Amino acid sequence: MLETVIDYSVFDDFCNSRPKQIPNGSEFDNDLWNSFWKFLKSGSDVKIINYSDETNIFLTNLTTGRKGTSVRFDNYKEPKNCKFPKKFNIHTFFFLNEPDINKHKKYRNNNGFIFGFINDYKEIWEEISFLNKEKVLHDRESVNESLKFSWDKFATYLIPFTDIIIRDDFIFSDKSIIKDKLGKIVTALNKTSKIKYNLLIVTNKDKLDSSFKGSLNEVYNYLKKADFLRATNLNIEIAHTRKEHDRYIFFNYLEVDFGKIPDTSSVPTKIEFKPFTFKENYESALIVLNDINDIVKTAIENKNYIGNKANRLLRFKNLAGR
Repeated sequence: MLETVIDYSVFDDFCNSRPKQIPNGSEFDNDLWNSFWKFLKSGSDVKIINYSDETNIFLTNLTTGRKGTSVRFDNYKEPKNCKFPKKFNIHTFFFLNEPDINKHKKYRNNNGFIFGFINDYKEIWEEISFLNKEKVLHDRESVNESLKFSWDKFATYLIPFTDIIIRDDFIFSDKSIIKDKLGKIVTALNKTSKIKYNLLIVTNKDKLDSSFKGSLNEVYNYLKKADFLRATNLNIEIAHTRKEHDRYIFFNYLEVDFGKIPDTSSVPTKIEFKPFTFKENYESALIVLNDINDIVKTAIENKNYIGNKANRLLRFKNLAGR
């Protein structure tokens, strides 16, 4: 479940900054404030820390009439070196009243989580909810046009993460362009990640390039030796799945849907970004992740899985052998 840890000082600052309604206030300021309020109200479990027992009408509103999410009050213990343990909920948002800029850097560099602080939480909310970005991109309008999508542009959409799942039957179907596809994806990921991350690739071994001889072990060994992955800080896992046309990339706080991974021979493709700051996106992602969890469980049982079962996007349901 999504959880938001918010310092009461940040919550109080947010409540006191409610903009004037349109037309006296700007449309963007209202969209930002209202979207954050909606998220706190119904999009996530909320843990309020350092509450000072003050009367706040917004707090009363926040704690009542919730459907499927909860609010609780708790103390906050700063983790050692601002680094949370691996078993921590990877779908947690943090909005802290931490004045030390050096600690801001530590939190962001030592974890793959989202952190907003009293001085920048609204800018962080704007970034992670994509309020100022197109959520749907098109590869190109016709096959005669040049590509509008690039992996450099993709990198500008990425937000912090610890774990990733790529679901694509054809990602290893042509060995000559694996570097151009997976290599560019990983390059984009590395521009965002400050930590070692887990990458699970769910694919169909019946669609592998013939040089891999239908073996995931062959793919895994190829990737371990690939020059485009040699300097990367990631843990790779691979699982076999049944035939599937849809292609996705899942992160801690984001789902990206691809009709077809863009390349120079792709047909017109819609690429949609679905941040989990919108509850419906998270709920739909859980349905697919639950299906992937079953796929991986079956793959492990049938010895069609390579890796160390580290990907935490699947931890909401037990996996065989874990």
